[in-house]
Amino acid sequence: MKQVLFVCTGNTCRSPLAAAMFKSLAPAGYAADSCGTDVYSPRPVSNGSFKAAKKYGLSLKNHRSKQVSDRLVTEACVIYCLTSGHASMLKSDYPDYADKIKTLADSDIRDPFGGSDEEYLRCAEQIYSAVKKIVENL
Repeated sequence: MKQVLFVCTGNTCRSPLAAAMFKSLAPAGYAADSCGTDVYSPRPVSNGSFKAAKKYGLSLKNHRSKQVSDRLVTEACVIYCLTSGHASMLKSDYPDYADKIKTLADSDIRDPFGGSDEEYLRCAEQIYSAVKKIVENL
């Protein structure tokens, strides 16, 4: 099973959506997980991302945020970061794995944390489009 990892800041908005979308689109033989660069305790997904996921027929009700870890990085065949800042941080912290750390999209996907439902939906659309491209190129 090829493990794909998605990384954002708090692991409550963007990366859980990306992982769920990837799981729903990817062919057999692929799995996905998500984590954050700044997680202090397990938290459920944000309400906005929960609602956005429902629009795509996905459920994030069992999600709990987690911090990026050596195990997650080493087990992943590829790591998609939601911003170039996340990618730079991971490449600095895990230089031996820099070749498998990428950004999800051509431009940073802005954190909708604390924003309106519309902002979460726009973010979800950007993530879906980027994940779909990745899956098409597997």
